[in-house]
Amino acid sequence: MKCKEELNNKMLKIAEELSELTSRILQHVNKKKNNEEKIIEEISDVELRISELKKIIEKCADNSSNP
Repeated sequence: MKCKEELNNKMLKIAEELSELTSRILQHVNKKKNNEEKIIEEISDVELRISELKKIIEKCADNSSNP
């Protein structure tokens, strides 16, 4: 997979995970749901995806500097 495609796919996945986190936070605040565990799970998902994105960015940068 080309770097641009891989980056775009990962960024879309991060957007999805951030949306899920946002939803959990809004439920917690607006609906007074006690869902701290779910929020922590979503934070972990976002952190994982960001870590993956960093690796892809580094890999793509290395590939572009070493044609």
